[in-house]
Order: sequence, then structure tokens, then C-alpha cells
Amino acid sequence: MPWNARVLALVEDHFFEHVGILRMLQSWFWDVGIPYWSVAAMHQPTYLKYFLEHANQTILVNAPLDFDTVYTYRRMKNEHRVTVVYHYLNSLPYTFLNPRKRIDGIDYVLFGLLFEYLKLDAKLVHIRKRTESETRDMLMRVVQNLLDQHIDFMMTRRVVDIKFLPMFVVPEPITFCLVVPRQRNLQLFSSLIQPFTSELWISLACGVAAAYGVKLLTQTETKLGRLMKRFLNGPLMGSFIDITLDILSFVLIESYLAQITSLLLVQQYRRDPQTLEEFFATDIPIQMLESHDDFLLSLSPNVSKAIMKRAVVMETKMELLSEQYAYFDSVGRAAYSLTMVRKVDPITGLRANFILQQPLISSPTAYLFARNAAPLRDYFALHLEWMRAFGFMHLVDVHFVFLQTMAAREEDHISPYQWAEPVPLKTSVQRFRALLETVLNVLMFALESIPLWWEALAAQFRTPRMKIISGQTALVTGGANGLGQAIAISLAKEGCNVAVVDVDETNAQETVAKLRRYNVSAEAYKVDVSDYEAVRQLGRDVERDLGPVDILVNNAGILPTSFSVDALPSHAKRSMEVNVLSGFWTTQTFIDSMIRRRKGHIVAVSSIAGYIAPGWAKTYAATKFAIRGFMDALEDDLYLRGQAEHVRTTTVFPFTFNTRKQAIRLLKSSSGLTRLSIYEPALLGECVVKAIKTNQRKLVVPGPVSPFQLSIFENMPVKVRQLLTRTMAQGEVKLVD
Repeated sequence: MPWNARVLALVEDHFFEHVGILRMLQSWFWDVGIPYWSVAAMHQPTYLKYFLEHANQTILVNAPLDFDTVYTYRRMKNEHRVTVVYHYLNSLPYTFLNPRKRIDGIDYVLFGLLFEYLKLDAKLVHIRKRTESETRDMLMRVVQNLLDQHIDFMMTRRVVDIKFLPMFVVPEPITFCLVVPRQRNLQLFSSLIQPFTSELWISLACGVAAAYGVKLLTQTETKLGRLMKRFLNGPLMGSFIDITLDILSFVLIESYLAQITSLLLVQQYRRDPQTLEEFFATDIPIQMLESHDDFLLSLSPNVSKAIMKRAVVMETKMELLSEQYAYFDSVGRAAYSLTMVRKVDPITGLRANFILQQPLISSPTAYLFARNAAPLRDYFALHLEWMRAFGFMHLVDVHFVFLQTMAAREEDHISPYQWAEPVPLKTSVQRFRALLETVLNVLMFALESIPLWWEALAAQFRTPRMKIISGQTALVTGGANGLGQAIAISLAKEGCNVAVVDVDETNAQETVAKLRRYNVSAEAYKVDVSDYEAVRQLGRDVERDLGPVDILVNNAGILPTSFSVDALPSHAKRSMEVNVLSGFWTTQTFIDSMIRRRKGHIVAVSSIAGYIAPGWAKTYAATKFAIRGFMDALEDDLYLRGQAEHVRTTTVFPFTFNTRKQAIRLLKSSSGLTRLSIYEPALLGECVVKAIKTNQRKLVVPGPVSPFQLSIFENMPVKVRQLLTRTMAQGEVKLVD
């Protein structure tokens, strides 16, 4: 029978409850390699029994009499917590040990997301290398462990060449290529005459010939010769000629030397071949091992024959990224190795090796599973396809770029500090050219900005268009009390479904009860938003209960109880985690969905302390300045991604609001800005919703003050700022309804 056969065993009713019978059937089905089996009573079947067999545990399952559950991927769904045992092979960039001796790679990240989504525990089993022969036969040892079910699956994808095990074929094939060393091309004579054009060389030759002709003319006794000699020997003309010749000589010689140096450095490589035909036209040898014979047989006969003509067989191992030999490699491994090992030449911008653009061959790859792990294989295959369909593979692609970036920077993390190369001195010609380019860029910017200034000016006299947010899902952190509650209520009044996130579960539930009076869906979530993993789980819970988040309001924040220089370090750390990092985590969690759906709005509640930093609130002001900087950078990032018209941002800078009693008491006792009025939170909620509907970038509440006016305070003379602070710190706090 094939390994994917479905078998139902019927036994007498009085044998159905005997575990020994089940164990005997389990052993027989394991021997013949049939994982999809179950047992039912022959006369009065009410439910099915079967074993879920894994490398380190065997689970007896009593399932309902439903074949769609027992004989499909749903077989894996049960109330037991499953631990999956896996192994990996060192295969860049899929799974490997990074320089910090930790497992990393594309497949490691992919299955990490899968384990997290399916709520599976994962356990790595190391297969240790003892001898050189065992090292070479590592794959066979892994296959043997899969056959014996000591491990459940191999995490590393590999070329499909093992047909007797369950496998899941990956949609992306592995592509093999040639990694080629760049050939140097130092042609001294052509480089010496190349900096100047032929017209300039001809002009110089004509100038020298004319000067020599004039010199010969002055040596004759003719009337013209005597007149020319008298004219040139005059004191004024002689000085003019000397100065002119000195300037021309200096400019020409300096420019020539600068350009010849640049040419010798930049044009030290020949043109890279792009195709196999162009590569085979060169004389670059290819290093290979005897074990590569099978790989050559998979290539086309012409390519295989051309490779064998220039092949150099190595006895033990190949020299990767050799400057003399080309060699075979996968595109992913070659790209990572080039980034990690080969540094970019600061002059040419090239590496000493490159990947030939035309590939050799593409082969399908697959993940291998244990002989009786077909249900696990089907379970993983389906959910990996779902992850691909819902865009989670984008995270894997991003991680591959991240791996290459970190590989390029890894030396900076593990080696001592190294000074960068000194900035080369510019010649007078280069400085003049740079100045001219700067002036032209400024003029171009000024011309292109004129219509944008007119557009901004016209917008000041035009009623902004309101977008409709009814029916959208909003998430408000710190929404159980104070400003967050006011924002949540204002959003509910507009018809938004609201997720209230707070550590205060009691008040969060009360807020949800208030929101539901407006005939909207609302849910409360007790989450510490400074915990990254908790925020990731929050994203999954909210999408399950209310749908994708369209409006994210990062409002969670705390006011430290001490502002002095001797404040506890734990207070400062907690303030940074709640006020700043929580916004990082929530934005990172929800922004991908917004970009994918091309719809979203992110709001961050900063403070007036994000513009005017009071001396008695140093920690608090630092966190609010950080929020302001993060939102400015986020807005710029969305523009560079081409998403600025789809995902909007709003940063809110509220003055003093009547929220926590402790906060108001603290302000009274801290010699703060006590001349400022204190406003009720409902005002802020209404203003924030209006800013969302009009896509307002920055909002100061109360309204008459604008961010531009606040920025003036930052640039005031020091003594003027001190006078303003001293003036505002007098008087009593007054409440405004």
C-alpha cells in the first residue's frame, strides 16, 4: 500500500476498548508505512480511535465518527499539546549557524512563524559529526533518522532526490549558478591618454606648435619678427603670459593626474560576462569535486561539455570566492557568501566576484518528513500555503535581505573598532564642480516646490474633505481610562468597531459597555503593550474577533512619579517601554496588513512636552520627543514605499488634560506650567477623530496653537525661553469645563 493510503480497521465491539489491540494494530501499520488509519467498533461504532505518532510522544486520540476529520489535515487538531522534533542541515541561506552560533536562515524563520501560528512546541535534535566520513554522509544519517522516526521532519529544504519519504515540495525552486572572479584589465597606454578627449589633445598640440612657431619667428631678423619680439618682451605682456601659462599648467596637470588616478582604479576590471556563452569565451577555469559528476549529468550536453574542458578537479574541497577559479553554487548561498565575505571596493563599487546572470539549472526543493508523518506533512503543507496566500512570505523575504545586511555588518559587531578610510582630498576642479551641482540642485528644488507651496496655501482657505470611517476597526491602547477612553468613545460615535487595550481590565470592560451603546462591536483585551510577544498575539486575537485593524491609536503611556536626577532607573526604563516601545511593537504588528490592504491610519499621542521639554519632567519629555521623531520617520518611510496616500499618520500634542487625579496633584506640586488651563478629555477625543477624517499630520489640542508656533519656541534665545518658563510657572492651576 502507498504511504498516503487511508485505512479503517473494524474490530469486535468487546475488543474496541482494549489498548493492547490498538498497540498491535499500531505496530503493524507502522511496519507497512501507513499513517492514516483508525479503529472503529464493528457493530455499534460511535467514535474512532487512532494514534498520533511523533518522534518523542505517541498520543491516543478518541475522535468523532467523522472521516473528514480523521483522514485529512484535521487529524492533527486535538486538545493535546504536540511537540515536533526536527533537524536541520547547514545550507545557506535556508538554515545555518550565524557568527553568533545561533540557528538562522529563511526556513528557520518560516517554520518559527508556523509553529507560533499552530501553537506547536518545537525541539531540535542535534546529529553530531564524529568522523570525516560521517560528515560527508550527514544527509544519509538524517534520512535514516526519518525512517526510524527519531525526528519528525527536516527543516532544511533540499533538492528532490529522495522518493521514498513523505515530502512537501516548495513552490520556489533552487537555482544553481556560476560564481565568477572578475578579471582585471590594466591597459597602461590607453589609460594614460584616456582622461582627455582627442579634441583636447589636438588643441594642446596645436597650442604648443603655435607657441613654438612664435618663438622661431621672434628669432628671425624680419620686420614681423622684430615687432613680435618687442611686443612679447614688454613687462606687462611678459607677466600676463607667465601667469596664464602657470594657471593653465596647474589646471591641466592637476586635472589630468586626478582623472588618470580615477581611471586606473575604476577601470581595473574587464566587462563582466552576462551569459554562459560569454563566460565560455573567456579563459577562466572552473573548480569542481569528483562528487559533482552527477550534477554535470543534469545539465544540457553542450554546457556540460564546455565545463569539462576547463574543469580543475580539487582533491578535498573547493576554494570559495576564489580570485582564480569559478565554481558552482546556489544563487541564495552565493548572494549571502558574497555579501558576508567580499567587501565592496569603495572606488569601483564592485566586489571581486560576481554571480553570472544566466543560471545553470533550476531544481525543485522539498521538506522531508518521517515515514509515518504524512498527517504532519499535510498539516504543514496546507498552512504554509495559507501563509503564502495571506502575504506572510513577505516577512521571509524581508528576513533574507536582513540576513545579507547583517552579514555585511557582522564584522562591525565582532571585531574591534576600526577607523573608516580617510576622505580623499578634492581638487580645485572637483570642489568647483560640487559647488555648481549644489547650486543647481537648490535651484531645481526651489522651482519644483513652487506649485507645492501654492497647493499648501490654497488648502488653508479650503474646507478639508472628510473621509468616512464608519464600519472600520479601530484599536486604542490605554483605552480604559482618560484620553484613551475619550478617543475610543469618539470613534464609536462615528460607527467604528473598537478594540480597547489596557492592563486595567475592569475599566476596560466598563469602557466596552459604554461603546456598545452606540451599536458598534467592541472588545476589551488585557495586554501589556510593552511586551512584544503579547502585542503579536493581540494582533491575531483582534483580527479574529473584529477583523483587520484600520485605525491604530498608540495612546498608552505612564507619567513617572519622580522627575529628579536621582529617580530610580526602573522608572525610566518602564517609561521608555510603555511610552515609546509599545508604539514600535503595535505599529510593526499592524502596518503590514494596512499596506497590503492599501488602507489604514496610525495615530500616536505625544504631548506638548514633545515640543517644550519642562525641566521637571526629563524622562517624560524624552519619551514624548521619541514619539514625535518616530512618527516623522514613519511618515517618511511610508512615502518612500509609495504608501503615503494609503496609510496616513497623525501625531497628537495635547496640553494639560484632566485625567488622573495623581497626575494633576503632581503638576500642582512640581512648579510646572501652572498658568496653562486644564481641559476635559472629551475635547481631545473629538479633535483626534476630526484629524483622522481630514488626514491631518500633526494636531495640537487646544486648536489655536499650531506645531509651527511650537517650533518657534525651540529656536528662541536661551534667556527668552527661560523667561517664558519662569512666567508660566507662576500662579495656580485652574480647571476648564
